[in-house]
Amino acid sequence: MQECVDTFRRLFSRPLAGWYSPAMSHTVNTPDIVAAAGIKYWCDWVHDDQPFPFNVRTGRLITVPYSVDLNDAVMMRQGLDGEEFSRMAIDSFDTLYAEGATNGRVMSLAIHPYIMGHPHRARHLDRVLRHICGHADVWHATGGEIADWYYANMWDTMTAYLAQGRTP
Repeated sequence: MQECVDTFRRLFSRPLAGWYSPAMSHTVNTPDIVAAAGIKYWCDWVHDDQPFPFNVRTGRLITVPYSVDLNDAVMMRQGLDGEEFSRMAIDSFDTLYAEGATNGRVMSLAIHPYIMGHPHRARHLDRVLRHICGHADVWHATGGEIADWYYANMWDTMTAYLAQGRTP
């Protein structure tokens, strides 16, 4: 992991903001290692549609939602194709958009050029992106941007809440 962090910094002149283990191959120690490496967010913990703090031994770490449902590689293994992916993504977006009117939601699309980039699937991805971009008040953010916002606006509130033994 340290080699990845160092290589990223050397190539891009900025720190590596997030971590996703290959094929979600994390262990119980991965969050601690990620936080100790100075990484802000982790995506291996598949969960709800909002970031939240993750307990680590040193530093701080949040999880940013990652979807296996809206993942084209998983879709392919399930025998689904572009049209089904498009329907699932649009349905998910519509639900999260409605829920997000009062409290923000994160929708991740895990797409790979070697899958959704094929000509017979690209139009389905285009349909999803046109649908999402056609709505007002949608923030098209990277995981790093989501993490920065969370640390600036939610970290103190959520960690205090959790310290009281409460659960979100």
